[in-house]
Amino acid sequence: MRLRILTLALTFVALGALLATSVSAAPPAEISCSNNLLQNAGFEEGSRKTESIGTSLSSAVGNAWTPWLLRGDERVNREPEYKLEDTNISKTRFRAHSGRYSQKWFTSWGTHDAGVYQQVQVPPGTPLTATTWVQVYSGEADGFNGTEFLSDPQLPGKYRVSIGIDPTGATPPGVGAPPPDTVIWSEPSLKTDDWHQLAVSAVSQGPAVTVYFKGQPEFSVKHNDSFWDDACLFVDPALQAKPASAAPAAPSTQPTTPAAPSASASNAVMKPAGAGADFAIANGRFFTQTGAGQGGFAVVDDAQAKFWTEFQRLGGAETVGYPISQRYERDSFLTQAFQKLILQWRPDLGMVTVVNVFDEMSKAGLDPALLEKYQTPKPLANFDPTGATWAQIVSGRQALLDANPAIKARYFSVADPLTVFGLPVSKVEDMGNHYALRTQRAVFQQWKQDMPFAKAGEVTIANGGDLARSLGWLGGSPLTPTQVQ
Repeated sequence: MRLRILTLALTFVALGALLATSVSAAPPAEISCSNNLLQNAGFEEGSRKTESIGTSLSSAVGNAWTPWLLRGDERVNREPEYKLEDTNISKTRFRAHSGRYSQKWFTSWGTHDAGVYQQVQVPPGTPLTATTWVQVYSGEADGFNGTEFLSDPQLPGKYRVSIGIDPTGATPPGVGAPPPDTVIWSEPSLKTDDWHQLAVSAVSQGPAVTVYFKGQPEFSVKHNDSFWDDACLFVDPALQAKPASAAPAAPSTQPTTPAAPSASASNAVMKPAGAGADFAIANGRFFTQTGAGQGGFAVVDDAQAKFWTEFQRLGGAETVGYPISQRYERDSFLTQAFQKLILQWRPDLGMVTVVNVFDEMSKAGLDPALLEKYQTPKPLANFDPTGATWAQIVSGRQALLDANPAIKARYFSVADPLTVFGLPVSKVEDMGNHYALRTQRAVFQQWKQDMPFAKAGEVTIANGGDLARSLGWLGGSPLTPTQVQ
């Protein structure tokens, strides 16, 4: 049996604060995986070529994962080659921790600073632990024990491996850029040959977190290879979250101008004794569920707009979601973003209209990011017949739902699906572990297998407002919560 030595570098993070915690004396037991939130965590579910996003033509990574790397010269920070290690071809089980495949990246006679990452949607304030098993083969000589290739202890590459979590859900802007500074990394491990486990913990600060793997050899030796397998991200109730500053917002892809609501980020709200997560205020209600422990957002009626009345008319938090922004101006209309819908006050109509947020993100060029990070199908082009009436367009678009009866039933489960979801804009697409259909304001997902948040066959709806915030479409300034006293 292979020796598996556990290297646990557990870093506890509380919403914006980085609290390193040392590990005492003897290494702890292996961390088991329960209700894994990662997709393709064991790299057994296929791979894809990645030249379209900027890697070399020969590289491929496991489905649901994305490569990152720094680019240097031929010796230092050279671009590695990514591949799935197939132990049926290499004829050695040693290169997979379990199953048939592991994710590998490597350089020969060159160093690299590189890895892969995966973004995962979670509620803000969720305590999480990420783990992975890793094996390193590094050194100048072709060490061989008669069964397996082993690292060179005399001329090592000093290959360091780490796992990280970005609690804000940030990702690199493209291949060649480093992971964001907000990533919380485990202590680097220098172990070679034996499979060992890395771990790191954090509390989510937004609607998503990003799990990162990193390989970083120091010397340009002949072999600088790392193999990664059996990753896990799970909710860890043992972590103690401590309030800190709100998560930094992603850069805006469109300019926004904050408008002063009744309760703004600069004016603290008094919370009544014994009040729950949301409570009544003058002409509305104050919600702390999306304030990341730093306050919350008011939904009110005033002389400018009647967001509180419209919030209730549309079905409240169940349909609209909790607020995730202050009021702000977009496209000359007073706007407030919620987890599921983004509402714009129309003084000419005396009511709100719902922003077609996925259409707007498409115009902003975010379709590739939506597909890569959130498995959101791309919209159909030129689908509506020329000269079609509005009734014909609605009928044709809603016919796309016929391909999946469960998604169709969920779409029509609300009284006014055109207001809540808009029209379908994609076919039902097979996204691996689920089927997905995109509408103008939401994404429907029917799961093929049990997930921590849904049973096999269940249909869930991706929150359009949360995705827009995560991808930076909402901008920065209106997202700061109002403090509570």
